[in-house]
Amino acid sequence: MSLPVVTSYRFDTDDHPEQTRFEMWREVMAATHEVARAGTTPEPFHIQVAAWRLGQMVVTSGQLTSQSFARSGENIRRDHIDHFGLFVQGSGTRHCQVGSHTELLRENNIQIVDFAQAESSRATAGNSGTLYLPRDLVEDVIPNFSRFHGRVMRDSMAALFARHILAMGTSLPYLPATALPNLTQATMEMAFACLQSLESGSWEMNSAVVLAMRRRVERYIESQLESPDISPATVAYACDMSRTTLYRLFEPHGGVMTYVKRRRLHRIRAILIANEDLRSLAGISEDYGFQSGAHFSREFRKEFGCSPGEVRGDRLPQINATALPEADLGVILRSLHS
Repeated sequence: MSLPVVTSYRFDTDDHPEQTRFEMWREVMAATHEVARAGTTPEPFHIQVAAWRLGQMVVTSGQLTSQSFARSGENIRRDHIDHFGLFVQGSGTRHCQVGSHTELLRENNIQIVDFAQAESSRATAGNSGTLYLPRDLVEDVIPNFSRFHGRVMRDSMAALFARHILAMGTSLPYLPATALPNLTQATMEMAFACLQSLESGSWEMNSAVVLAMRRRVERYIESQLESPDISPATVAYACDMSRTTLYRLFEPHGGVMTYVKRRRLHRIRAILIANEDLRSLAGISEDYGFQSGAHFSREFRKEFGCSPGEVRGDRLPQINATALPEADLGVILRSLHS
């Protein structure tokens, strides 16, 4: 008889006295979000949430009481979670805000969340699930995926994948461990099939030819981030297009060199989080085209809300989440890098 899939993390307010339930939940969530109760006369507080590690991914499932969530620059600076989340709304609704843009999520809607960017939401009571994917895993397939932060997917492909994620939350506790490799592979393939459909409906440009051109340029830039010679002229030449065409492709990103700068900043942040590069901050930033440490630090803080020194200085030790049954979700996500 095969063993069941092991739950990496579980939290249930029924395990705690009623008067302490919200404070316990707020402490659980403090690593990634600030939470608050909804309304002036809050309903009885109940949370039941579990998380499972599937290879490089983490899937969570939960029943939640009405509440609000906010992920701020301080959370981002402190937790160093370098992931995208595919948040799935089950029953209930959720109002989500990214900058000045607000979306209403209903049943089987999926919202893309970049954990390196701020967001907030207000949820009614209901159930939900989230699939967490490491940034490098996603951006190997879809470069600059962070541009979709806050996007809500409501099409038939999204609804199908949403039902898959929600079903995993109810089925995983009863599946044999031997089923995990095939389930992990199928889930990853479904996720990328769903995400790649975003390209055909891009907010910025949606013709197949334009999308193919932009993807080619993005992949070239990603391979040249340490090159001191990268410029609109060299990119246009390498990708066999005119500079006018290149400028049009990257106008929504503020220009091609603005795009290059952001990709370099995100690459450096990933290096600092991984904690495997012994070079000085000045050496790393110089290798990625920043002419001075002051300029690099200023641009890094503008992008992430903290200094590069804080990211490197606040790094946490690598953790084996399976050895810590009481580990919070932030610990589980950071363990994916180990």
